[in-house]
Amino acid sequence: MSYTFSEHPLVAADVASIADDAALPWHMLSGCRVLVTGATGLIGSLLVKALLYHAAASGEACTVVVLTRRAGYARELFAEYAQLSPHGILEVVEGDVNAPMPPSCAADYVIHAASVTDSTTMVDCPVETIMTTVSGTRHVLECARQTAARGCLFLSSMEVYGHPEHEWVREGDMSGIRSDCVRNSYPLSKLLSENWCCAYAHEYGVPTRIARLTLTFGPGIPLTDRRVFAQFARAVIKQEDIVLLTGGRTQRDYLYTADAVRALLAILLRGESGGIYNVSNPDSYVSIRELAEHMRRLNPAVQVIVRPDAAAAAQYASEVHIRLDNRRLEELHPFARTPLPTMVERLAGYLREPQLTERFEVHPTRA
Repeated sequence: MSYTFSEHPLVAADVASIADDAALPWHMLSGCRVLVTGATGLIGSLLVKALLYHAAASGEACTVVVLTRRAGYARELFAEYAQLSPHGILEVVEGDVNAPMPPSCAADYVIHAASVTDSTTMVDCPVETIMTTVSGTRHVLECARQTAARGCLFLSSMEVYGHPEHEWVREGDMSGIRSDCVRNSYPLSKLLSENWCCAYAHEYGVPTRIARLTLTFGPGIPLTDRRVFAQFARAVIKQEDIVLLTGGRTQRDYLYTADAVRALLAILLRGESGGIYNVSNPDSYVSIRELAEHMRRLNPAVQVIVRPDAAAAAQYASEVHIRLDNRRLEELHPFARTPLPTMVERLAGYLREPQLTERFEVHPTRA
C-alpha cells in the first residue's frame, strides 16, 4: 500500500530527506504527541510536515499538535500531510502563546518555535517582541511542566552572543548586549527565555533543551519574507540589482532549513536536560556582501550596489563577525550540511515557482 500527496517538489525532497534520516531516533516518537508552536513559520512548517510524513512512511503512530492563531491557514497548509495516512494525526488548536496553553496542548514532546523574526517589528514594536518571546516561553514551559513532557526544545538565536571577542564561539562564550538599544528587544528576550528554560529544568525538572540557530533559509519561505536572503533572491528573480543599505560587512553562518530540522530533532530527542547547542553550518561563513554575490551569480545581469542608509540600517542588527562552534551538536548527530551554493539555488528555484506542485508517493516500510 502507498500514500500520495501534492507538494512543491523542492519542499517534498526536503521533507523526505529528513524523514529518511535513519540516524535520528525516530522510535522515541512512536505513539507520542508532539506540540509545535510557530508551526506555520519556515522551520516549524517543515518540521510538522516531516513528522507526519515519517509517520506515514514508517507506519509508527505520531500525533502532531499545532498551536496557532491562524487555525484555518494551518489546516490548509498541512492538509496534504494530514490525510497522508492513519498513522500521522494532526490536531490544530487555535490559540496564542501569550496566553496559558489549553489542555488540548498536552504532549510528550514540545518544540517552541514561535517567535518574531522580522527586524522591522523588533524596532517598531519592541514591547510586543519582548512579550511574545518571554511570555510565550513561560506558557510553553508551564505546559511542559504540568503535562510531564519528556522533552521541551526552545529555539533561540545566535544573536544572544552579542559582539563576541573572537569569531568562533562556543555555548559558554557570552558577551554583553546593550539594554538601551531598541533592536536588542529580540536577543535580550531570547536570552531571558533561555534562562527561563534553565530555571524550569533546575527547579521543576522540566527536560528543556536550547538550540541557538544561525540564519536559516530554504524552500518554503513566505513570499513576503523581508530577511536579507529573501530580498536578495527576489531581486535576482526579478532581474533587479541587489541594493545593500549597509556596508554588508557582517559575517555569519547560514544553514539550510532541512539541516536545521534534523538538528532540532536530534537535540530534542538526544540532548541533555538544560543543555544548550549551537546550530549552524561553519562551511557557509560569509559576509552579507558575499551572500549577495552568491545570489547574483544566478543572474549575471544583476549587480550588487552598496548604498548606505543610516535610518534603514538601524532596523538591522549591528555589525558582527561570528561563527558558531558545532562540536556539542556533532556529538549528538553528526551529519553533512548543505553547501551554500546549493542553498542559494534551491531558495531561488522555489521563489521562481512557489505555486508549483507535483504528486508524490510514500511507500510505508511496514504496515
